Amino acid sequence: MLKLNWNATLESSSQLFSSGCPAGHSKNRNNIGENMYWWTSPVITETDSDSLGNRSSNLWESEFQRYGWTENKLSQDVFNTGIGHASQMSWARTSSIGCGVSKCTGGSIEGTEYVVVCQYYPAGNYIGLNIYESGETCSACPNGKKCESSTGLCI
Repeated sequence: MLKLNWNATLESSSQLFSSGCPAGHSKNRNNIGENMYWWTSPVITETDSDSLGNRSSNLWESEFQRYGWTENKLSQDVFNTGIGHASQMSWARTSSIGCGVSKCTGGSIEGTEYVVVCQYYPAGNYIGLNIYESGETCSACPNGKKCESSTGLCI
């Protein structure tokens, strides 16, 4: 499994897309995976991007606990359980991530809205493929990659 690296190009793309306060995923992503999170605060608040980034990634990761994870091979049935954000975050061949956070105005009567967009390269969530390969830690690092012993991930 590859360690995710921050990618400034994906960050810029995510920030640009989030600034439009989108209601759904971007189109024509060309092998770019994408997770989105919307948050509404009932009070006017200045929420920092880091706290929303942490909130969204924790929520996405918790899909495995909330919906279960019955098998490593991603089938349509497994995907339909609601683990799509978590499986994209965990996709073994995904190497890069970049995120953007925007405050949206005029979108909700419940309060201030924010949107978090994270894009991943290469995209995961391919039906019929494994989310990751089972085996010894770092036993399948791609050519040119080595094992980072502190994380057990390929770098």
